[in-house]
Amino acid sequence: HRAIMQSGDCVFGITSPAEADNVLTTPEGVLNTTGAHDITDLMDSTKFPAADIASNVVFPTVDGWVLPQHPKHLYQNSKNVIPMDMLAGSNSYDDIFYLNGDGNVSFAFLVPSIHGLKPCIEALFQEKYGTAAVNRVLEAYSPTNYYNNEEAARAQLSGDFLFRCPEREFAALLAEKLAGHMYLYNFEHLSELDSVISSGVYEKLGIVDKTWASHYADVAFIFGFVQSADDTVFSVEMMARWANFAKNGNPNTKNYTGWTPVPKGSVSRQGSATAVPAFLIQTGGGVMDNVEKKVTQCSTFPNIAGQPKADSFIPVSSYIPAPFTQLLHFNAREICKRCAMWGFVC
Repeated sequence: HRAIMQSGDCVFGITSPAEADNVLTTPEGVLNTTGAHDITDLMDSTKFPAADIASNVVFPTVDGWVLPQHPKHLYQNSKNVIPMDMLAGSNSYDDIFYLNGDGNVSFAFLVPSIHGLKPCIEALFQEKYGTAAVNRVLEAYSPTNYYNNEEAARAQLSGDFLFRCPEREFAALLAEKLAGHMYLYNFEHLSELDSVISSGVYEKLGIVDKTWASHYADVAFIFGFVQSADDTVFSVEMMARWANFAKNGNPNTKNYTGWTPVPKGSVSRQGSATAVPAFLIQTGGGVMDNVEKKVTQCSTFPNIAGQPKADSFIPVSSYIPAPFTQLLHFNAREICKRCAMWGFVC
C-alpha cells in the first residue's frame, strides 16, 4: 500500500473535542447556515439531506466513533498506519484562505473580518498562549523577511500554520511508523496558472517571487494541466516522480534522482519543531534541504512546538456532546449509503 498526500496532514481541522459544538452553534455554524431550529430538526433527512449537511461540516471531527481519537494520536501507533510508503508535501505559500476578493491576505476563514498581520496572530494565539507567543510568531514572520510586504508575510504564515509546519511534523512521525519510507517535498514555482496570478493579487502585491506557489498550485502539474514551456518541464518531472512512487514506492527515476526519504528517528522531543529534510521542487532542479528557516518559524507556533512526541493516547469520546455525536453517526450512515449508490466502498 502507498499513499500520497498534498497540502494536508490529518491534523488540520477541529483539533479539540470541546470545539466540536462550534460547528453547529457559531454564527457561521451548520444550524444557522442551514436554517435548522436545533439538532433534532437538522437530523430530519427529508428537510436536510446528509450531503447538504456534510457540505457545511468541512473538517473531520473526533467524535469517538468514526474518529475514535485525533489522527495525530492514532498515527503514533504503527498498527493504525496502513501505507507501506508515503509521499507528502506542501507549497511555498500554501494559504487556502487568503483571497478575499479585494486582494488582501487574511485568515478569512479562521478569524473572520480580522485583517492585519498582528491582529490575525493575536486572534490565533493571544488568548491561549499570551503576548510572548504572539511576539515570537510576529518576529518570525516579520514583513522585513518578505519584501517589506505584510500581505506576503501573512500568506506564508497562514500556509505554514495550516499545512507546511504540521505536515513536516506528520512526516517525521510517519517516517518512524511506516514499514517503508516517507518522502517529503515543498513545491516552489510560480506558474501563470497560479490563483495568485489569475486573481490579480500578485500584481497588487508588487513583488517578484518566482518561488511563490499557492494552495492547489502543484495539482495542475501532477496531471499535466500546464501551458508554458517552463511549467511543462516541472510537470514532466513531477508526473514521472509521482507515477514511479505509485508503482514502485520511490519518487526517484532514471532521469530524476536526488530525493531521499525522511530519516527514521528524527522526531523532535525537545519542545520545538522537527528538522525535517524536504525535497524542494524549484526552478533549476529539485534539491534536498533541511530548510532551517522553516524549523525556526514552525517552532514559534505553540501548537507545533507542543505537539505530543511520545506514544500516547488521549480518550476523547466522553467529551463530545451526545446530540452532536448522534448527528455525526446519522450523517455517516447516510453518506455511506450515498457513496454505495455511486459505487464507492465506504
